[in-house]
Amino acid sequence: MEVFLHSASGTNPRVIEIDETLTVRETLKMYGSEQDGLWLENVDFELDAEITIESAGVHHHSHLHHHRCRRVDVAVHYIDEVRSEEFGPATTVKEVLKWALGTHGYNIPESEHPEFGFLGCEDGKAVPENIHIGSLTGPSQKCEACLNLVKKHNPQG
Repeated sequence: MEVFLHSASGTNPRVIEIDETLTVRETLKMYGSEQDGLWLENVDFELDAEITIESAGVHHHSHLHHHRCRRVDVAVHYIDEVRSEEFGPATTVKEVLKWALGTHGYNIPESEHPEFGFLGCEDGKAVPENIHIGSLTGPSQKCEACLNLVKKHNPQG
């Protein structure tokens, strides 16, 4: 079956063919490292290394993420505040945005949610909502990501 494999190596996934009878461990040996974990997109728990890909609930065109970090500490900056939360590396930026806008984050009124997005702290570029938070950790050994919460369109008067 064909799946999309994400990692800390960048924001673009690799398209790979895997046999659903392989174990998670065998898959990691082929495409990552035995020390990595494997996650299904937006599932907060690591897949058991001894089960098969099929048993793990992986289907054709599933998005998987292999990563050395079991959790990613995400710092979200907004105005003069910083709020942090840990997420699994296969959590999409869209889910992190929901947290940041919600009651556990900055409690932005729901009617304003469509107006917000993230910029990367390092480069100031817009961060697409469909990428995995683990892809933002880069090659460093740190299990951290930094995002700036901003309005997508900020009219200048």
